[in-house]
Amino acid sequence: MAARGIYLLANDRVIDHAIALAASIRARDPAIPLVHIPYDEHSARVADILARHFAVQPYPHPALPARIVRAACEAFGEQFFRNPNNFRKQACWFGPFDEFLYLDADVVVFSPIAELLDHLREVDFVTCDDQHQGGLTHVFDPRIREAGLFGPDDLADVFNAGLWGARRGLLTEEALYAAFQEAARERDCLDFAHGGTDQPVFNFLVLRHIRRRRNVFRQAGEPRMWAGTPGFRRRGDLLVDPLVGRPLRFLHWAGRPIGPRGPYWDVWRHYRFLQRGVPRALSPLVRGDPLRQRLARRLRRRLAALRRS
Repeated sequence: MAARGIYLLANDRVIDHAIALAASIRARDPAIPLVHIPYDEHSARVADILARHFAVQPYPHPALPARIVRAACEAFGEQFFRNPNNFRKQACWFGPFDEFLYLDADVVVFSPIAELLDHLREVDFVTCDDQHQGGLTHVFDPRIREAGLFGPDDLADVFNAGLWGARRGLLTEEALYAAFQEAARERDCLDFAHGGTDQPVFNFLVLRHIRRRRNVFRQAGEPRMWAGTPGFRRRGDLLVDPLVGRPLRFLHWAGRPIGPRGPYWDVWRHYRFLQRGVPRALSPLVRGDPLRQRLARRLRRRLAALRRS
């Protein structure tokens, strides 16, 4: 398998998100290898769709993602995490790619996103987000400063765990589990109050153990990427950030709904239905608003009656 590739994490519940993501990647980079990590035991349907329509391969070590979740739960307590399976993304460290990018399912891309991995020529870990602009919320409790675990430069590197890249071999499985135990001992300094699961722990791990890091968003002229940001302008199948006059690399709906009443719904729908042959109505998300559908059907019937008269 190729040295570079992208990992996706999804189950059947987010099948439409995964389709939109895979379609957007294939639109920009048809040949990049993709691997699907199953989020839970209810992932067979999404795995089949991704394999048949987007050439997404299954994760080659099927027992490993669940083993990682067990290790995290053993470190923090069985009932501690709201969504412990979020830790399955840590299986990326031990998959087939020498250099890899991980993307959450609630992302669509507007560029050959694997190009972010070019930064691994100079660093070991790459992100591209503005999480740091919001302070420590969703990552660390303010007590992290008093604990002296990290300096100001480290805390300025907090990142969103929904898109990141690294190289295989930086961590062993044993080192990952030891980092879980280390983070658990400092759990009062991690911010789980806002519904987070893996993001505080993963930030702790990376800031503690991976020194050569880069957040590409800090480059001059880099566009923003969060769907909670108003004002992005549509340009064909892209979004443009008016602050820098450049198309976004990607759009991430982190913490924002994907749906008719959510931001940039038209953009997401474009990618969800981009690939021909993919079943069109896999979940209520893409079946539309029932009232709007009834009104549309009624209008079509009236127009048909007028044409007949």
